[in-house]
Amino acid sequence: MHSLNNPGSHGRMQRARARPLAAALLSIGLAWAGHATAQEPDTHDFGLSGDWGGVRSRLKDAGWTFDIQETVEAAANQSGGDARTSAAAGQFTLGATLDMDKFAGIQGGQLKMTITRRDGNSLSDAAGLQALQPLLAIHGRGNIWRLTQLFWEQDLAAGRAALKLGRVNPGADFAAFACDFQNLTFCGAQPGNLVGSYWQNSPVSQWGGRLKLHLNDGTAYLSAGAYRISQENVDDGFALAFDGQGVLYPVELGWSPKLGAAQRPGEYKLTAWYSTVEAEDVRTGATRQGRYGASALLKQQVTGRPDGPGLTLFLRLTQADQRTSRLDRQLTAGANWRGPLASRPNDVLALAVGVTHVNDRVRADAAGAQLEREYVAELDYRLKLRKSLTLMPNIQYVHRTGGRDLGDIIAGGLKVAMAF
Repeated sequence: MHSLNNPGSHGRMQRARARPLAAALLSIGLAWAGHATAQEPDTHDFGLSGDWGGVRSRLKDAGWTFDIQETVEAAANQSGGDARTSAAAGQFTLGATLDMDKFAGIQGGQLKMTITRRDGNSLSDAAGLQALQPLLAIHGRGNIWRLTQLFWEQDLAAGRAALKLGRVNPGADFAAFACDFQNLTFCGAQPGNLVGSYWQNSPVSQWGGRLKLHLNDGTAYLSAGAYRISQENVDDGFALAFDGQGVLYPVELGWSPKLGAAQRPGEYKLTAWYSTVEAEDVRTGATRQGRYGASALLKQQVTGRPDGPGLTLFLRLTQADQRTSRLDRQLTAGANWRGPLASRPNDVLALAVGVTHVNDRVRADAAGAQLEREYVAELDYRLKLRKSLTLMPNIQYVHRTGGRDLGDIIAGGLKVAMAF
């Protein structure tokens, strides 16, 4: 769900106001943790706020479903940067989906809207870390309200195809990857981590659409999309940005098999894109027409039952064009072990490692320091207290911060994800 998180600073007063908010939300999550049993399930299909006295169930029967979430990330660095400090950031999400079959008899149609509000401050800013990838992935793109999604999606050809049109973002449809980790290196669609100036992930949205064709009895698909690129989309203000500088055209081939006798699920994707936006050559400064790249995802459960405890491995690689991209390559790999404790089958122990590469054509920064690559590792324990409440203590380690010989970063963090 996230983009290259350009710091959304609004001064010390706003950052100071954000800290109590984040602290309060963390306290709420911890309070719920204290009252939850080891495996206490939710007693309904909704979030922590329940069925609203039966109103939610009646609305669902009429076609309306709601998605209300709060995610908070906090971290403190024990080494690296200019200071030892902490920071917290959060995102509030309010979404609604209307099943047009139930509401108006339009089979296979749905209308979806999502608005988000980010708040908080950046650990990279607060501690002077100078990392290529933020340690709080939820921070960035401004502490403002945004229209993150407003689209119509319609099944076509008896469900063999689907068309989506409206305010959308490419990271939801192409190279998509869950934002379960806290470091941006492992969060969201990877192209947005490298070329976020024109591949704009959530919470930013663009005018655009995607056509998806289901192949091979639904286990494979071919998608193509078009997204209007505008700098107005990332400004600190609400804008629908009808004008733009160009168009992003991604395509993707995906396969979601269930392998072996155990039918363990996998996910395999190849994504390529071309952008019509002009950009400066990173070495010569000359104007270059068009930007492009490719991305791959391999994800497979290798042990256990499909719906139970087991080990899932993943590998992601993205390459952006070297003419115009300062960060031109990112490689990540990791493992999610669901049910590491027999008494807690829904918890997840997760480890990820990654490297973000600075384009070889960018020989040095403004101070003359040689730039190469930044290495990141993150270890999480995702404590699933309820279906709608997860606490995730984590440790992050960053080597060659900023792609150069800066001090290594060690940071401890906590992520709280709540659905209401």
